[in-house]
Amino acid sequence: MLDKLTQLLRASMARHRVNQVSVKSEVDLIDAYLSIQKVRLGSRLDFEFIIADAVKQQLIPPYLLQPLVENAIKHGIEPSIDGGTVTIRARSDAQQCILEVIDNGLGLSLDNTASTGHGIGIQNAKSRLSALYQDRATLNISENQTGGVTATIKLPLEHPTP
Repeated sequence: MLDKLTQLLRASMARHRVNQVSVKSEVDLIDAYLSIQKVRLGSRLDFEFIIADAVKQQLIPPYLLQPLVENAIKHGIEPSIDGGTVTIRARSDAQQCILEVIDNGLGLSLDNTASTGHGIGIQNAKSRLSALYQDRATLNISENQTGGVTATIKLPLEHPTP
């Protein structure tokens, strides 16, 4: 756990100086965060990453996925007696990078503004996407048919210049 905490802190400090990071870098940060949460929640938390090679170098704003993963833990997995799984998926189609944070926790609650997409973390993410990409990027929160929530970000493909 100490290694993961060190990794998380180092990555966090480095990110304050950049405007964009690769999907791989963001996933590494999320892996460290989820590994720490796994120590805290034990067998109640599982997580997996499904990252297409084609998007690993895609540039995205730093901390774009972090509030979505935090919401999945706080509102989906943690309140569930059985816990659940958080899946981070990144892929692309012809013109977009598609990032998803999927949990199989409790699902949306009408009285919980954070889980319905109106919380501060979600609104901040939407505002950042709008400021950076105007109408070329979206963030949608939807309830899964089998339980849990999927947060989907779609943004234009942008690869680093050599």
